[in-house]
Amino acid sequence: MIATGRVEQRRYPRRQVSWPVILEADGQVCYVETLDFSARGAKLRLRIAPPLGSPVLLHFMPDDGDELHVEALTWRVDPDGVAFFFIGRCAPREAETQWTEAEAAEVALAL
Repeated sequence: MIATGRVEQRRYPRRQVSWPVILEADGQVCYVETLDFSARGAKLRLRIAPPLGSPVLLHFMPDDGDELHVEALTWRVDPDGVAFFFIGRCAPREAETQWTEAEAAEVALAL
C-alpha cells in the first residue's frame, strides 16, 4: 500500500536515475532526462507531453555507456514528469548520440 491509500500495482521495481535521453516524436527531437526507470517504462522530465497514446522513440544513455533504444507509448502525465510504456526495441539514432555542449545546455535550461 502506498501513502495515498492506493494499492501498488507495478510488476517491476523502479529505479530513480538521472540519465540523458533523446526523445523523438512527430519529427521533433528533445533532449531530456529520466526521473525513474523500470524494465517496462520510464518517467521523463518534460515541459510539454506528447499526446497520450502517441508513439515515441527513446534513446537512453545510462552512466555505464550501454545505450538502450526503445519504442514507447506516452502513458501518463504527472505533475513531475511524463511516463512512457516500452513496446519494443528500435534502431539507434543515425546521428551521433553523444551529447554536445549545446545539447547539454538545452537540457539544463529545460530543468
